[in-house]
Amino acid sequence: MALTGHAEGAPLQASRDYLGVLHAWGERLAAASAAFGQRVQADALLLTERAALLGLHRQAQISAGGQSRLMRAADGWVAVTLAREDDVRSVQAWLGCAPPDNTWDAVTDVVRTRRVRDLVLQGRLLGLPVAQLPWAVICKARRRSEPRAQAAGRFPVRVVRGEGAGTPGLRTADGRRRIPMVLDFSSLWAGPLCGHLLGRSGARVIKVESTRRLDGARSTPALFDLLHHGQEMLALDFQDTRDLAALRRLVAQADMVIEASRPRAFAQLGLAASDCMRSNPRLTWVGITAYGREGERANWVGFGDDVAAAAGLVECDSAGAPCFVGDAIADPLTGIAAAIAAMESHVDGGGVLLDVAMARVASAFAHAPPLCRSGPAATATPPAAPRTRPTSGKAHASGAHTAALLREFA
Repeated sequence: MALTGHAEGAPLQASRDYLGVLHAWGERLAAASAAFGQRVQADALLLTERAALLGLHRQAQISAGGQSRLMRAADGWVAVTLAREDDVRSVQAWLGCAPPDNTWDAVTDVVRTRRVRDLVLQGRLLGLPVAQLPWAVICKARRRSEPRAQAAGRFPVRVVRGEGAGTPGLRTADGRRRIPMVLDFSSLWAGPLCGHLLGRSGARVIKVESTRRLDGARSTPALFDLLHHGQEMLALDFQDTRDLAALRRLVAQADMVIEASRPRAFAQLGLAASDCMRSNPRLTWVGITAYGREGERANWVGFGDDVAAAAGLVECDSAGAPCFVGDAIADPLTGIAAAIAAMESHVDGGGVLLDVAMARVASAFAHAPPLCRSGPAATATPPAAPRTRPTSGKAHASGAHTAALLREFA
Protein backbone atom coordinates (compact mmCIF):
# COMPACT_ATOMS: atom_id res chain seq x y z
CA MET A 1 0.00 0.00 0.00
CA ALA A 2 3.03 2.30 -0.05
CA LEU A 3 1.98 3.23 -3.60
CA THR A 4 -1.62 4.09 -2.65
CA GLY A 5 -2.80 7.51 -1.49
CA HIS A 6 -1.59 11.09 -1.64
CA ALA A 7 2.11 11.85 -2.02
CA GLU A 8 2.08 14.40 0.80
CA GLY A 9 0.36 12.19 3.38
CA ALA A 10 0.59 8.72 4.82
CA PRO A 11 -0.30 5.86 2.47
CA LEU A 12 -3.86 4.61 2.61
CA GLN A 13 -4.60 1.41 4.47
CA ALA A 14 -6.07 -1.53 2.63
CA SER A 15 -9.80 -1.96 3.17
CA ARG A 16 -9.62 -5.57 1.99
CA ASP A 17 -7.39 -8.57 2.51
CA TYR A 18 -5.41 -8.26 -0.70
CA LEU A 19 -2.42 -10.02 0.83
CA GLY A 20 -4.59 -12.95 1.84
CA VAL A 21 -5.68 -13.53 -1.75
CA LEU A 22 -2.11 -13.08 -2.96
CA HIS A 23 -0.87 -15.58 -0.38
CA ALA A 24 -3.41 -18.15 -1.56
CA TRP A 25 -2.29 -17.63 -5.14
CA GLY A 26 1.33 -17.90 -4.06
CA GLU A 27 0.64 -21.32 -2.54
CA ARG A 28 -1.15 -22.39 -5.71
CA LEU A 29 1.78 -21.18 -7.84
CA ALA A 30 4.24 -23.09 -5.64
CA ALA A 31 2.25 -26.31 -6.05
CA ALA A 32 1.73 -25.83 -9.80
CA SER A 33 5.38 -24.99 -10.44
CA ALA A 34 6.60 -27.97 -8.41
CA ALA A 35 4.55 -30.26 -10.66
CA PHE A 36 5.58 -28.32 -13.77
CA GLY A 37 9.31 -28.23 -13.08
CA GLN A 38 11.00 -26.24 -10.34
CA ARG A 39 9.16 -24.73 -7.40
CA VAL A 40 8.61 -20.96 -7.74
CA GLN A 41 7.47 -18.55 -5.04
CA ALA A 42 5.44 -15.38 -5.57
CA ASP A 43 4.82 -12.61 -3.07
CA ALA A 44 4.02 -8.91 -2.92
CA LEU A 45 7.50 -8.09 -4.19
CA LEU A 46 6.35 -8.93 -7.71
CA LEU A 47 3.71 -6.20 -7.49
CA THR A 48 6.04 -3.34 -6.59
CA GLU A 49 9.35 -4.06 -8.29
CA ARG A 50 8.60 -1.94 -11.37
CA ALA A 51 8.01 1.05 -9.10
CA ALA A 52 11.23 0.30 -7.23
CA LEU A 53 13.24 0.06 -10.44
CA LEU A 54 11.76 3.24 -11.94
CA GLY A 55 11.58 5.29 -8.74
CA LEU A 56 7.79 5.67 -8.82
CA HIS A 57 5.64 6.86 -5.92
CA ARG A 58 1.98 7.29 -4.99
CA GLN A 59 0.04 10.19 -6.52
CA ALA A 60 -3.60 9.54 -5.50
CA GLN A 61 -5.71 10.09 -8.64
CA ILE A 62 -2.60 10.04 -10.85
CA SER A 63 -1.12 6.61 -11.48
CA ALA A 64 2.36 5.90 -10.17
CA GLY A 65 3.59 5.75 -13.76
CA GLY A 66 1.91 9.07 -14.58
CA GLN A 67 0.00 7.96 -17.68
CA SER A 68 -3.42 7.31 -16.11
CA ARG A 69 -5.90 9.46 -14.20
CA LEU A 70 -8.99 8.96 -12.10
CA MET A 71 -11.26 11.83 -13.13
CA ARG A 72 -14.54 13.12 -11.80
CA ALA A 73 -17.28 13.33 -14.42
CA ALA A 74 -20.69 14.98 -14.13
CA ASP A 75 -22.28 11.84 -12.69
CA GLY A 76 -19.44 9.61 -11.50
CA TRP A 77 -15.78 8.80 -12.03
CA VAL A 78 -13.81 7.50 -15.00
CA ALA A 79 -10.31 6.08 -15.40
CA VAL A 80 -8.38 7.30 -18.43
CA THR A 81 -4.97 6.31 -19.78
CA LEU A 82 -3.06 8.28 -22.41
CA ALA A 83 -0.02 6.03 -22.77
CA ARG A 84 0.33 6.01 -26.56
CA GLU A 85 0.76 8.80 -29.06
CA ASP A 86 -2.48 7.67 -30.71
CA ASP A 87 -4.29 8.15 -27.39
CA VAL A 88 -3.17 11.77 -27.15
CA ARG A 89 -4.09 12.40 -30.78
CA SER A 90 -7.57 10.98 -30.17
CA VAL A 91 -8.41 13.35 -27.31
CA GLN A 92 -9.88 15.99 -29.64
CA ALA A 93 -12.21 13.48 -31.29
CA TRP A 94 -13.14 12.06 -27.89
CA LEU A 95 -14.03 15.34 -26.20
CA GLY A 96 -14.74 17.53 -29.22
CA CYS A 97 -12.10 20.10 -28.32
CA ALA A 98 -8.46 20.66 -29.20
CA PRO A 99 -6.25 20.20 -26.12
CA PRO A 100 -3.58 22.80 -25.41
CA ASP A 101 -0.03 21.87 -24.52
CA ASN A 102 -1.09 20.51 -21.13
CA THR A 103 -3.41 17.74 -22.30
CA TRP A 104 -4.36 16.45 -18.86
CA ASP A 105 -5.60 19.85 -17.63
CA ALA A 106 -7.80 20.18 -20.70
CA VAL A 107 -9.17 16.66 -20.32
CA THR A 108 -9.91 17.20 -16.62
CA ASP A 109 -11.90 20.38 -17.25
CA VAL A 110 -14.02 18.88 -20.01
CA VAL A 111 -14.58 15.47 -18.39
CA ARG A 112 -16.08 17.19 -15.34
CA THR A 113 -18.96 18.42 -17.54
CA ARG A 114 -19.71 15.13 -19.33
CA ARG A 115 -21.73 12.05 -18.42
CA VAL A 116 -19.78 8.88 -17.68
CA ARG A 117 -21.72 6.79 -20.19
CA ASP A 118 -21.00 9.21 -23.03
CA LEU A 119 -17.30 9.41 -22.17
CA VAL A 120 -16.90 5.64 -22.07
CA LEU A 121 -18.90 4.89 -25.22
CA GLN A 122 -17.14 7.52 -27.32
CA GLY A 123 -13.75 6.58 -25.92
CA ARG A 124 -14.20 2.92 -26.76
CA LEU A 125 -15.32 3.74 -30.29
CA LEU A 126 -11.95 5.48 -30.70
CA GLY A 127 -9.96 2.67 -29.07
CA LEU A 128 -9.10 4.72 -25.99
CA PRO A 129 -8.46 3.11 -22.58
CA VAL A 130 -11.46 4.70 -20.82
CA ALA A 131 -13.52 2.97 -18.15
CA GLN A 132 -16.21 3.70 -15.58
CA LEU A 133 -15.50 3.14 -11.90
CA PRO A 134 -18.20 0.97 -10.30
CA TRP A 135 -20.79 2.93 -8.34
CA ALA A 136 -20.35 0.56 -5.43
CA VAL A 137 -16.81 1.87 -5.03
CA ILE A 138 -17.77 5.52 -5.10
CA CYS A 139 -20.61 5.20 -2.58
CA LYS A 140 -18.65 2.62 -0.52
CA ALA A 141 -21.60 0.24 -0.78
CA ARG A 142 -19.33 -2.72 -1.32
CA ARG A 143 -18.09 -2.34 2.26
CA ARG A 144 -21.63 -2.83 3.54
CA SER A 145 -22.86 -5.55 1.23
CA GLU A 146 -21.22 -8.26 -0.81
CA PRO A 147 -23.31 -9.01 -3.92
CA ARG A 148 -20.18 -10.45 -5.52
CA ALA A 149 -18.47 -11.83 -2.44
CA GLN A 150 -17.67 -15.07 -4.21
CA ALA A 151 -15.53 -13.26 -6.82
CA ALA A 152 -12.45 -13.44 -4.61
CA GLY A 153 -12.88 -17.18 -4.08
CA ARG A 154 -13.00 -18.18 -7.75
CA PHE A 155 -9.79 -18.40 -9.74
CA PRO A 156 -10.27 -15.71 -12.40
CA VAL A 157 -9.01 -17.55 -15.51
CA ARG A 158 -11.53 -18.91 -18.00
CA VAL A 159 -10.49 -22.31 -19.42
CA VAL A 160 -11.72 -23.26 -22.90
CA ARG A 161 -11.04 -26.83 -24.04
CA GLY A 162 -9.79 -27.31 -27.59
CA GLU A 163 -11.18 -29.78 -30.10
CA GLY A 164 -8.20 -32.08 -29.69
CA ALA A 165 -7.18 -33.77 -26.49
CA GLY A 166 -3.71 -33.19 -25.13
CA THR A 167 -1.96 -35.85 -23.12
CA PRO A 168 0.42 -35.28 -20.22
CA GLY A 169 3.94 -35.27 -21.61
CA LEU A 170 6.19 -34.18 -18.79
CA ARG A 171 8.80 -36.82 -19.56
CA THR A 172 10.60 -38.10 -22.63
CA ALA A 173 10.59 -41.75 -23.74
CA ASP A 174 13.72 -42.46 -21.71
CA GLY A 175 12.18 -41.04 -18.53
CA ARG A 176 13.86 -37.63 -18.47
CA ARG A 177 11.75 -34.57 -17.69
CA ARG A 178 10.85 -32.84 -20.94
CA ILE A 179 11.51 -29.11 -21.03
CA PRO A 180 8.37 -27.23 -22.16
CA MET A 181 8.84 -24.68 -24.94
CA VAL A 182 7.06 -21.35 -24.54
CA LEU A 183 6.61 -18.74 -27.27
CA ASP A 184 5.99 -15.35 -25.69
CA PHE A 185 4.51 -12.82 -28.13
CA SER A 186 3.43 -10.44 -25.36
CA SER A 187 4.97 -7.15 -24.29
CA LEU A 188 5.20 -4.74 -21.37
CA TRP A 189 4.45 -6.48 -18.03
CA ALA A 190 1.60 -8.99 -17.59
CA GLY A 191 2.52 -11.48 -20.32
CA PRO A 192 6.28 -11.15 -19.79
CA LEU A 193 5.85 -11.81 -16.06
CA CYS A 194 3.94 -14.98 -16.93
CA GLY A 195 6.79 -16.05 -19.23
CA HIS A 196 9.36 -15.11 -16.60
CA LEU A 197 7.70 -17.31 -13.97
CA LEU A 198 7.45 -20.20 -16.45
CA GLY A 199 11.14 -19.77 -17.22
CA ARG A 200 12.07 -19.77 -13.55
CA SER A 201 10.20 -23.05 -13.24
CA GLY A 202 12.29 -24.62 -15.99
CA ALA A 203 10.57 -23.81 -19.30
CA ARG A 204 12.46 -22.81 -22.41
CA VAL A 205 11.09 -19.33 -23.16
CA ILE A 206 11.48 -17.77 -26.59
CA LYS A 207 10.50 -14.11 -26.77
CA VAL A 208 9.00 -13.30 -30.16
CA GLU A 209 9.03 -9.72 -31.45
CA SER A 210 8.02 -8.08 -34.69
CA THR A 211 10.94 -6.36 -36.39
CA ARG A 212 8.51 -3.53 -37.14
CA ARG A 213 7.50 -3.05 -33.50
CA LEU A 214 9.73 -4.17 -30.65
CA ASP A 215 8.51 -4.56 -27.08
CA GLY A 216 7.99 -1.07 -25.64
CA ALA A 217 9.37 -2.30 -22.31
CA ARG A 218 12.86 -2.23 -23.85
CA SER A 219 12.78 1.50 -23.07
CA THR A 220 12.99 0.54 -19.37
CA PRO A 221 16.05 -1.76 -19.45
CA ALA A 222 16.10 -2.55 -15.73
CA LEU A 223 12.62 -4.10 -15.79
CA PHE A 224 13.17 -5.70 -19.19
CA ASP A 225 16.38 -7.36 -17.99
CA LEU A 226 14.66 -8.61 -14.83
CA LEU A 227 11.84 -10.25 -16.79
CA HIS A 228 13.72 -11.48 -19.86
CA HIS A 229 17.23 -12.45 -18.73
CA GLY A 230 18.02 -15.95 -19.96
CA GLN A 231 15.33 -16.04 -22.64
CA GLU A 232 16.01 -16.60 -26.34
CA MET A 233 15.17 -13.70 -28.64
CA LEU A 234 13.41 -14.18 -31.98
CA ALA A 235 12.59 -11.21 -34.23
CA LEU A 236 10.63 -11.69 -37.45
CA ASP A 237 8.72 -9.55 -39.93
CA PHE A 238 5.06 -10.37 -39.37
CA GLN A 239 4.26 -9.07 -42.85
CA ASP A 240 6.71 -11.39 -44.59
CA THR A 241 5.26 -14.68 -45.85
CA ARG A 242 8.45 -16.65 -45.14
CA ASP A 243 8.70 -15.31 -41.60
CA LEU A 244 5.04 -16.11 -40.98
CA ALA A 245 5.60 -19.65 -42.22
CA ALA A 246 8.48 -19.96 -39.76
CA LEU A 247 6.24 -18.71 -36.96
CA ARG A 248 3.63 -21.33 -37.79
CA ARG A 249 6.28 -24.06 -37.65
CA LEU A 250 7.34 -22.86 -34.22
CA VAL A 251 3.78 -22.71 -32.91
CA ALA A 252 3.16 -26.23 -34.23
CA GLN A 253 5.97 -27.51 -31.98
CA ALA A 254 5.43 -25.29 -28.95
CA ASP A 255 3.91 -26.33 -25.65
CA MET A 256 2.63 -22.86 -24.84
CA VAL A 257 1.91 -19.55 -26.53
CA ILE A 258 1.57 -16.33 -24.55
CA GLU A 259 0.01 -13.36 -26.30
CA ALA A 260 -1.66 -10.15 -25.17
CA SER A 261 -3.37 -8.93 -28.32
CA ARG A 262 -6.99 -8.67 -29.32
CA PRO A 263 -8.05 -12.05 -30.81
CA ARG A 264 -8.46 -10.70 -34.34
CA ALA A 265 -4.78 -9.67 -34.49
CA PHE A 266 -3.49 -13.26 -34.46
CA ALA A 267 -6.30 -14.45 -36.72
CA GLN A 268 -5.11 -11.92 -39.32
CA LEU A 269 -1.65 -13.51 -39.15
CA GLY A 270 -3.11 -16.95 -39.83
CA LEU A 271 -2.44 -17.88 -36.20
CA ALA A 272 -5.93 -18.08 -34.77
CA ALA A 273 -5.80 -19.83 -31.41
CA SER A 274 -8.41 -22.44 -32.39
CA ASP A 275 -6.53 -23.39 -35.57
CA CYS A 276 -3.18 -23.63 -33.79
CA MET A 277 -4.67 -25.83 -31.06
CA ARG A 278 -6.29 -28.07 -33.65
CA SER A 279 -2.95 -28.73 -35.36
CA ASN A 280 -1.05 -28.96 -32.06
CA PRO A 281 -3.34 -30.75 -29.55
CA ARG A 282 -0.95 -30.35 -26.61
CA LEU A 283 -0.74 -26.56 -27.02
CA THR A 284 -1.75 -24.30 -24.14
CA TRP A 285 -2.72 -20.88 -25.50
CA VAL A 286 -2.49 -18.07 -22.93
CA GLY A 287 -4.56 -15.16 -24.23
CA ILE A 288 -4.26 -12.04 -22.07
CA THR A 289 -6.70 -9.20 -22.74
CA ALA A 290 -8.07 -6.21 -20.88
CA TYR A 291 -11.67 -7.42 -20.62
CA GLY A 292 -11.86 -10.89 -22.18
CA ARG A 293 -12.02 -12.51 -25.60
CA GLU A 294 -15.77 -12.65 -26.18
CA GLY A 295 -18.28 -10.17 -27.61
CA GLU A 296 -17.70 -6.45 -27.73
CA ARG A 297 -15.41 -6.63 -24.69
CA ALA A 298 -12.78 -8.32 -26.87
CA ASN A 299 -12.19 -4.95 -28.58
CA TRP A 300 -11.98 -2.82 -25.45
CA VAL A 301 -8.52 -1.41 -24.78
CA GLY A 302 -7.08 -1.21 -21.29
CA PHE A 303 -3.87 -0.89 -19.29
CA GLY A 304 -3.01 -2.04 -15.80
CA ASP A 305 -4.16 1.07 -13.94
CA ASP A 306 -7.43 1.87 -15.72
CA VAL A 307 -8.50 -1.78 -15.88
CA ALA A 308 -7.91 -2.21 -12.14
CA ALA A 309 -10.01 0.88 -11.45
CA ALA A 310 -12.77 -0.40 -13.73
CA ALA A 311 -12.82 -3.60 -11.66
CA GLY A 312 -13.19 -1.61 -8.45
CA LEU A 313 -9.62 -2.15 -7.26
CA VAL A 314 -9.15 1.33 -5.78
CA GLU A 315 -9.07 2.78 -2.27
CA CYS A 316 -10.91 5.94 -1.20
CA ASP A 317 -9.25 8.79 0.67
CA SER A 318 -10.77 10.68 3.61
CA ALA A 319 -12.79 12.83 1.21
CA GLY A 320 -14.25 9.78 -0.51
CA ALA A 321 -12.25 10.23 -3.71
CA PRO A 322 -10.85 7.05 -5.28
CA CYS A 323 -7.09 6.53 -5.46
CA PHE A 324 -5.09 4.06 -7.53
CA VAL A 325 -3.94 0.93 -5.72
CA GLY A 326 -0.30 0.13 -6.42
CA ASP A 327 1.43 0.54 -9.76
CA ALA A 328 -0.51 -0.77 -12.78
CA ILE A 329 -1.64 -3.45 -10.34
CA ALA A 330 -3.70 -5.46 -12.83
CA ASP A 331 -0.54 -6.24 -14.81
CA PRO A 332 1.50 -8.22 -12.27
CA LEU A 333 -1.62 -9.83 -10.79
CA THR A 334 -2.55 -11.03 -14.27
CA GLY A 335 0.96 -12.31 -14.92
CA ILE A 336 0.84 -14.42 -11.76
CA ALA A 337 -2.64 -15.78 -12.50
CA ALA A 338 -1.69 -16.60 -16.09
CA ALA A 339 1.44 -18.48 -14.99
CA ILE A 340 -0.52 -20.58 -12.50
CA ALA A 341 -3.15 -21.52 -15.07
CA ALA A 342 -0.52 -22.24 -17.75
CA MET A 343 1.46 -24.57 -15.49
CA GLU A 344 -1.65 -26.43 -14.38
CA SER A 345 -2.81 -26.79 -17.99
CA HIS A 346 0.52 -28.17 -19.17
CA VAL A 347 0.66 -30.71 -16.37
CA ASP A 348 -2.85 -31.85 -17.35
CA GLY A 349 -1.81 -32.31 -20.99
CA GLY A 350 -2.57 -28.93 -22.51
CA GLY A 351 -5.04 -28.52 -25.32
CA VAL A 352 -6.74 -25.50 -23.76
CA LEU A 353 -7.21 -21.80 -24.36
CA LEU A 354 -6.74 -19.75 -21.21
CA ASP A 355 -8.83 -16.58 -21.40
CA VAL A 356 -7.02 -14.31 -18.94
CA ALA A 357 -8.87 -11.01 -18.62
CA MET A 358 -7.06 -8.40 -16.55
CA ALA A 359 -10.39 -6.97 -15.35
CA ARG A 360 -11.49 -10.38 -14.08
CA VAL A 361 -8.19 -10.85 -12.23
CA ALA A 362 -8.39 -7.39 -10.66
CA SER A 363 -11.99 -8.02 -9.64
CA ALA A 364 -10.89 -11.04 -7.61
CA PHE A 365 -8.76 -8.71 -5.51
CA ALA A 366 -11.34 -5.91 -5.43
CA HIS A 367 -13.75 -8.36 -3.78
CA ALA A 368 -11.31 -9.83 -1.29
CA PRO A 369 -12.73 -10.19 2.25
CA PRO A 370 -13.09 -6.85 4.08
CA LEU A 371 -10.56 -6.05 6.77
CA CYS A 372 -11.89 -5.05 10.18
CA ARG A 373 -9.60 -2.50 11.79
CA SER A 374 -9.76 -1.10 15.30
CA GLY A 375 -8.00 1.91 16.68
CA PRO A 376 -6.61 4.92 14.82
CA ALA A 377 -5.04 4.35 11.42
CA ALA A 378 -1.84 5.95 12.68
CA THR A 379 -1.14 2.91 14.85
CA ALA A 380 -0.99 0.58 11.85
CA THR A 381 2.38 -0.71 10.71
CA PRO A 382 3.58 1.47 7.81
CA PRO A 383 3.75 -0.45 4.53
CA ALA A 384 7.20 -1.31 3.25
CA ALA A 385 8.63 0.83 0.47
CA PRO A 386 8.71 -0.77 -3.00
CA ARG A 387 11.58 -3.22 -3.42
CA THR A 388 12.86 -5.36 -6.25
CA ARG A 389 14.64 -8.66 -6.71
CA PRO A 390 18.25 -8.57 -7.88
CA THR A 391 18.67 -8.82 -11.63
CA SER A 392 20.54 -11.93 -12.74
CA GLY A 393 21.97 -10.29 -15.84
CA LYS A 394 21.18 -8.51 -19.08
CA ALA A 395 18.51 -9.66 -21.51
CA HIS A 396 19.72 -10.50 -25.00
CA ALA A 397 19.29 -8.06 -27.86
CA SER A 398 16.20 -8.33 -30.02
CA GLY A 399 16.60 -11.12 -32.57
CA ALA A 400 19.83 -12.41 -31.02
CA HIS A 401 18.80 -16.03 -31.59
CA THR A 402 16.76 -15.67 -34.78
CA ALA A 403 19.19 -17.41 -37.12
CA ALA A 404 19.77 -20.33 -34.76
CA LEU A 405 16.06 -20.80 -34.10
CA LEU A 406 15.18 -20.73 -37.79
CA ARG A 407 17.77 -23.44 -38.40
CA GLU A 408 16.48 -25.52 -35.49
CA PHE A 409 12.86 -25.37 -36.62
CA ALA A 410 13.38 -25.36 -40.39
